[in-house]
Amino acid sequence: MTDQQIKELLQAADPARGQVDDQLDAQAYDDLRKIVGTTRRRGKRATYGRLAMTGLAGALVVVVLVAQPWAGSSEEGGPGTAHAGTPPLLKYTPQDKRPAKEQLLDFAARVRALPAEVPSGPVLRLTTKGWYLVSGDMTESYIEPQAATAYVVDRQIRSLQDGQLGDPIGVYWPNELSADPAVLKNQLAYAHPGNSPDSFLAALGDLQAEANPGPKLRAALMTLLADQPGITADGTVVDRFGRRGVAFSLVSDGGGLPSKKTVIFDVKTGVVLGREEMLTEDAGKLNVPIPSVISYTSYLSRDYLPALPK
Repeated sequence: MTDQQIKELLQAADPARGQVDDQLDAQAYDDLRKIVGTTRRRGKRATYGRLAMTGLAGALVVVVLVAQPWAGSSEEGGPGTAHAGTPPLLKYTPQDKRPAKEQLLDFAARVRALPAEVPSGPVLRLTTKGWYLVSGDMTESYIEPQAATAYVVDRQIRSLQDGQLGDPIGVYWPNELSADPAVLKNQLAYAHPGNSPDSFLAALGDLQAEANPGPKLRAALMTLLADQPGITADGTVVDRFGRRGVAFSLVSDGGGLPSKKTVIFDVKTGVVLGREEMLTEDAGKLNVPIPSVISYTSYLSRDYLPALPK
């Protein structure tokens, strides 16, 4: 998206236009441009575009200026000022006082010992639900969380679009992924080059959107997460769909502003239940409160079918 397109979208969606000066605040525009201009995934395709963004073209409104069901008003703003609506924060309960790395490695060992999971059919069905304040190369805000369904067969993924299967798209990783963390690290870099925490989290997220990692692969992912600099343990949490999990987070400014990126695992199986991203220090002039959730993706189900739906 070009700078001019961003400006036009913001001006067109401003509910306060005509009440206050129409000149777009320079700092707000600059903050938005930084986030919009940052690639959220470092691979060749956008996961949200393949899965979570399916069939959402009619649901877009520009963030920052539009109040949502979660919206609040700014105490410092004048006429026409409104906070963009963001989801409520999850409540995390710290229980284990050990360092996050030690907790993750212990968790990985328990998950690695779980019995192998045998697919019950050739077609993997994945369902997700998510909300995205920033998604892909556009700034977008949705009134309701968006649901998506995709099917994976023969290393191709097909999204369900208006009740019809979309065109097949090749998965990110053409070969079987290794449960050896050292080998897996290099394999993940195939689609997400670089050695940064953001690259790893992007790869982890994309893997959830096209595969059903077994216990040994889940354990390897936990081991790699444990090695990320700055990893912290948030404790136990009940996710947005009532599932009990345990959460670990990293803080980075890879999105243009400092944000906390959280991965939630099922407490027993180590399956990734979801990912969240939250602004924790500075929203710039984006007119959202601190802290604010700016995206979440919940992985609701992974099951197998005998054939693709017709």
